[in-house]
Amino acid sequence: MRFSFPLDRSLLSPPGDTIQETIDALGMTQAELAQRMGRPKEKINELIKGKAPLSMDTAIMLERVLGASVSFWIKRESAYREILARIDEKEALERNLVWLDQFPLKAMHARNILSTAQKSVETLRELMVFFGFASPAQWNDYYLNTAGEVSFRISLKNTPNPGAIAVWLRIGEKEARALPMPAYNEKGFRAAMKDFRAIAKEQADDFLIQMQSLAAKNGVALVFTPSFPKVRISGAARWVGATPLIQLSDLYKTNDQFWFSFFHEACHILEHGKKEVFLEQLEGAEYNENKEKEADNFAANMLIPSLSYERWKLGVTFFGDKIIRQFAQEIGIHPGIVVGRLQFDQLLKPAFHNDLKQAIRFD
Repeated sequence: MRFSFPLDRSLLSPPGDTIQETIDALGMTQAELAQRMGRPKEKINELIKGKAPLSMDTAIMLERVLGASVSFWIKRESAYREILARIDEKEALERNLVWLDQFPLKAMHARNILSTAQKSVETLRELMVFFGFASPAQWNDYYLNTAGEVSFRISLKNTPNPGAIAVWLRIGEKEARALPMPAYNEKGFRAAMKDFRAIAKEQADDFLIQMQSLAAKNGVALVFTPSFPKVRISGAARWVGATPLIQLSDLYKTNDQFWFSFFHEACHILEHGKKEVFLEQLEGAEYNENKEKEADNFAANMLIPSLSYERWKLGVTFFGDKIIRQFAQEIGIHPGIVVGRLQFDQLLKPAFHNDLKQAIRFD
């Protein structure tokens, strides 16, 4: 709600001002009003000065004594208390403006998350609405601490740019909640891995839509969230209520990295706990080494079967364009993914055969 008048205590008029104006017009004193209402003079004085709230009982008495309706007095009191609360809120937010420094305000404004990139009370208020928290204190408890029963379950406290990371994660959460989703089908999602692999091989123009549709069919929310500046996170896996969520970024711009991240996150959903949060390749984030290795192995083997890969390497002395394409065709995968694996294993220099990779763009 926006107000067209300044939120200034000195300009605020309590219902008592209207009471005083009314009794002045009637030639009545506060003492007489107190007598007519059966209230102590001190209580009437507190009411007129705005120190005491105007209750429903008082509104009924004022209707009888002064004539204005009960609804008039209740609305007058309600409007006054709301504005007073807004003033308190504004003063509290002003004390917390420094909290905004950790967020990518310009990038959020560019993505229409915020109406402005300026460091202001209104921006802070919009950010609270975006995250769904009453104040920065509750946000800190959720994202930076892990003691609460409904906390984020993994602290971002030691990560670079925790505010920007939280924004990225919140976008994914909001998108996931907006997707119509059937109940999670673990068996169906596991069986769909081969279909995801087929999508990775063809890499059609609409492959992102194909992926999201296949995931949703099995009750998995799959969202693609462009990364923010200085946020080096390739993906995340977690549960939002009863729905598993896989969130991928465009941090790495090629299909080899993208598909490895997808299958890595898929493993977390298929094999690991519903109460855990997995943030991939994020410096300072907590992680379970065994589960991360398991997810790495799952992704690597899904893309390039390990036995086929090891046999192929033994018979190759030079990894040229033609032989890479031939092997990719034999195992049914995109050649860019083979290039990425060879580079990761240091069998190819990082600059070699990148033309076989395919660019990933979320737009």
